[in-house]
Amino acid sequence: MPAHPTDSPPSRPRVQSLDHLRGLMALAVMAYHYIGWSVGPQHSETVLGRLGIYAVSIFYILSGVSLSLVYAGSLRSAHDLPGFAVKRIFRIFPLFYVVVTCALLLGWFSSLAKGVPYTFPLSTAILNYTLTFGFIDPTAYLSTGAWSIGNEIVFYAVFPFLMLWAAARGRRVLLGAFLAGVAIELYFAFGLLSAERPIEAQWALYVHPLNQVFLFLGGVCIGAGMRPGRAGRPALPLATAAACVAVFCLWPASGNQASLVAGSTRLVMSAACLGLVAAVCAWNPASDSPWVRPLAFLGEGCYSIYLLHPIVAIPVVLAFERLRLGPVGAAYATAFALTLVLSGLSFRYLEQPMIRAGRRVGARLDGGWRAAPPSCA
Repeated sequence: MPAHPTDSPPSRPRVQSLDHLRGLMALAVMAYHYIGWSVGPQHSETVLGRLGIYAVSIFYILSGVSLSLVYAGSLRSAHDLPGFAVKRIFRIFPLFYVVVTCALLLGWFSSLAKGVPYTFPLSTAILNYTLTFGFIDPTAYLSTGAWSIGNEIVFYAVFPFLMLWAAARGRRVLLGAFLAGVAIELYFAFGLLSAERPIEAQWALYVHPLNQVFLFLGGVCIGAGMRPGRAGRPALPLATAAACVAVFCLWPASGNQASLVAGSTRLVMSAACLGLVAAVCAWNPASDSPWVRPLAFLGEGCYSIYLLHPIVAIPVVLAFERLRLGPVGAAYATAFALTLVLSGLSFRYLEQPMIRAGRRVGARLDGGWRAAPPSCA
């Protein structure tokens, strides 16, 4: 998931359009999973099947844009690293811990219900509670969709050092890093991944951070190279966004979703996503539009919507089946609504307090470093 807009310091303007896109993509992922689990797999020719892959890609781009906008000029030396790390930890870890614990408990309850012994996955649990599985084994996640959070942690580890390098050598470093990421992606898209094999058989390759990093680096370049626009000049951004959406929906691809992540289709779809995010960032419409409130709600809850919806669905669907409350579609509709409610509660009572705490601790670390006398070493 992308860096949340509330990570921005109060002095930085909030880019609401990026917030709205985040929320819509989280909603798309939930719809993709729930419809796939209740109706059937969504293939490459469907818009929902494409969003099932590329909504996460857009999350990576948004992370790069958001971090680049927030930390441009504020990551200047190694003394700034502890504050950055603390803010990331306070933002990502608390809810992730809740989800990992729920996944383990659900696994235990499932074993009890089936009457089979439960084997606690100790090594996998350690990788998840430390959020190091993205570095060691990107497939060792415990909840549906959590693989992307492992990738985000890898990107967050790289980002501050990339910004320090750019501060010393200029912004061309960022472009160079993006081009290097594209070169790596060409190797994955044309050498390692195949459109002829099911994506499930290539999952370990697809979810590898090296296969996704170019998207994050592209977002960093977008954030470094442009500033959010104003609603008074929407024509060009809107036209660009419309063109990118058209390419995304109409580009020929069918069958298993592997056709979306290999060959030239991977490059075209990724370029459409990068263009869409850039256009949305440049647009940044006024905050008094009537549809802003629901979009803002989705933006605030994007992280919890993304992580909670698979966890919420399991007990709800089970309850509907055991108690015969209605068809499976009604069960997932209930899970959909419940996820939105829980995401609002999660943001208000868990995520937002942790974000504030992270800011306070990070500010103390930054202030302590800057107040310290220079080393004589």
